[in-house]
Amino acid sequence: MKKTVLLLLVLFIFGTVGYLYVTDDSADTPLLAIEQMRSEVGPVYQEIDMGDGKLIFFVRGNEPNQMIHAEYAKRTWKGWKWGYGGGHSLPDGKNPYIEHHWSSQYFYSTKDTPFDSPFPMLFGAIDDSAIQSIHIESGLTRDKFQAHVIENPKFPFRVWYLLIPVEQGVNFTLSARTNENKIVHVKEERNEPLSP
Repeated sequence: MKKTVLLLLVLFIFGTVGYLYVTDDSADTPLLAIEQMRSEVGPVYQEIDMGDGKLIFFVRGNEPNQMIHAEYAKRTWKGWKWGYGGGHSLPDGKNPYIEHHWSSQYFYSTKDTPFDSPFPMLFGAIDDSAIQSIHIESGLTRDKFQAHVIENPKFPFRVWYLLIPVEQGVNFTLSARTNENKIVHVKEERNEPLSP
């Protein structure tokens, strides 16, 4: 009797593991995981290792309607799954009617949601050689941060990003600055708090 119960238990465990393995839709690479969610993944600007996943910046579309995307893919026991992300139009550095050519977007925290990511995060693109850094001040705590600015010689713009602790709130003052720390432009990033 004990052998029968033990055998049934072993079969049940192997059956469950086998079912999970077969039904898991993890992809072989982070980009393939993102492609399962996005209709198009363009040239990769930068991949950043986040420990248990990758933050990938890439470009979609053709000029003058290109978009910059930030997407997170999480490592799973079988491969990679898309976690969360999005994108926005690139600033048009050739438009003479726009004084400052940089963009911003806020990603909310995905805690307590079906999505899995290291967000909240602010990110954007810079298409203005005078702008060398992006500084961020929390509207809630008044804490100040400096974003990471990354370059890729294959693209005519730079990307900036900052993973922000959720305690900093959802509203921020962003300032684009020169190498001498002179403020070139200021913008407000205003977002509605999500209801619990």
